[in-house]
Order: sequence, then C-alpha cells, then structure tokens
Amino acid sequence: MSTFTLTCTGSDGSGSRSATVYLAGAGLLFFDDFEYEVRRDDAAAASIFVEQGGWSGAKTQQSYGSGAGYLYTVDTIPGFAGAMPSGRVLAIEAHGQEGGTDFYLQYGGEDPAYDDAIPADVWFQFWHFTNHSGTQLTQVESRHKWLYPCATAYPCHANKWLLSLSAHSYNPLNVTPYGDTTAGGEAFLIARDNTVGDINYSIAASWDANKLGQFRADEYLVPNRWSLVKVHFDTSDAASGKWEAWIRPQGGQSVKVAEWIGGTTPDFTWTLPQAGGHRVLRMPTTIGWTDGLPVSWYYMDDFAMATNEAALPVYP
Repeated sequence: MSTFTLTCTGSDGSGSRSATVYLAGAGLLFFDDFEYEVRRDDAAAASIFVEQGGWSGAKTQQSYGSGAGYLYTVDTIPGFAGAMPSGRVLAIEAHGQEGGTDFYLQYGGEDPAYDDAIPADVWFQFWHFTNHSGTQLTQVESRHKWLYPCATAYPCHANKWLLSLSAHSYNPLNVTPYGDTTAGGEAFLIARDNTVGDINYSIAASWDANKLGQFRADEYLVPNRWSLVKVHFDTSDAASGKWEAWIRPQGGQSVKVAEWIGGTTPDFTWTLPQAGGHRVLRMPTTIGWTDGLPVSWYYMDDFAMATNEAALPVYP
C-alpha cells in the first residue's frame, strides 16, 4: 500500500482541493485511518468503529457504560501544535482501576472460523503519540497490553506473542533513558505470558529473560512527537520465533530498535508450544493495574496489519 496526494483545480484556476489517496498492496489485511468522527459522549461509538472503521467489534465506556476507557477520534491534541499524521486520529483515554481497563477495538473473532485471521507471519504499523504537555497527559505505568492476540477465547494465556507498552523496555542491556517518564523512554516490548513460548536470552538477568524490548536506546517513543511504529512477528516455526521493531520520527528516518530471532540472535532462543497465528486481536485492552492510576491519554493513527512489509502504507 502506498499514499500520494491528488490535487484537482478548476479550468479557471479556482476550486483547488487535495486529498490523500491510499493504494492497497497485495497482502494488506486491515487498515483504519480514523478519518471519521466518533465523539467521546456518543453511545453509538462501538458501532461507528465497526461500520466505518471496519473493525469486527469494539468496547468503549461511552457505548457500554463499562470498560474504564473511552475510544474516540480527534483533530487536535491539547498542548500539541505540530502537524498531525492526518485530519483525525484515534484518542485512547484510559481510566485506571483494579485489574486494569477492559476497552478495545477488535479484529477477527473467537469462533474457529477465524483461525489464523491474524497470520503467524504478520506485520503491524501505526502512528503513536504520547503527550507530556497540555491537559491530556500520557501516563505509562508498566506492561500495558497494547496488541493482545488470542488463539481461542478471552481471557487467554495461549498467545504466541503479546505486545505491551511500558515506561521501561525490560531491555536486557539495562540502558537509559527507559523508566524516566519525564524525559520519555516509553517502549514497546514482547512479554511472555504463561505459554507464549520458551523465550530465553541467556545473558540477561532472570527478570528480563522472558521480556524483550529494544536493543538500542538512540531512538524511542519520544514524548510530544508522532512516531511511526512498525513491528513484525513470525511464529510459523515452533523452533524459532521472530520479533522485530522499527521506530520512525515524523519527518525522519526509520530506525530498527528491536531484533530477536531464534537461531540467529546470539545467546537467544525462542521456542513455541505450537506454531501458528491467532483468531482474534484486541487493541489496547489492559491499561493500569491498581486503583488511583491517573487518567491517561494515548493517540494513534493509520493502524495497518499485513502479511508482508511491502503491503504497509508508505509515507514521504
């Protein structure tokens, strides 16, 4: 999939207008640009995400009166004066509670008819923004479930991977600035959850051996900046799992920040109890673990899922 801007002008030079055009490449499974209005107080929010965004399901506080989180679209972010990736973006407003939130956008389903709806070899890409100015601030606590796949039904502990958002990357290299929420350092990581697989980084500390974050610290999710996140999972081979990630600052160059490949990465192995994909994916699902977590806002745009990297959107 690629993008370009089409500009049309009347024969007399008047009536000029432009629009971004998306071309789907072979292998694109899902794409939502969030260019539709969902209000924070709209009781039909979940239905709008399904009907206009193409999701198979959604749960929001405004639609169901539960979930401890609101999902809606906005065209401005308090405290941010820069360029948005597009006209409207997804706002994720989390209200911490005991046990975490329970709100999400869902792709696929728990019925066996959806087997491998999320393939074993799968790519994701999206714009991400954390806000450390203004009034709608981002508070990253620890191990927030961000992309939560399931091979059967929720709640499940038979995932082959689980992508989390954390204020600390659980990086076996133990580098800064992770953990310093004033300077930034939020990082995506893959975390073992019961039968995710036998992830082992032999030279890591015991508490890091099953949680894999970034292997480099020169690029990360800097606050008050849009970053393009691209991740790749391949669990098609039970003997050799694969997890890769890239971060691209808005207007900058993409940097590979994570690479954990069984049989290739030194001192690293990742074996799975069963190879394959998943039936269903929820995003963002669980944010916050205890009462008293401040209300926290996250922002996202252009969520894409594909079977290959070439099918993902390309940005100038």
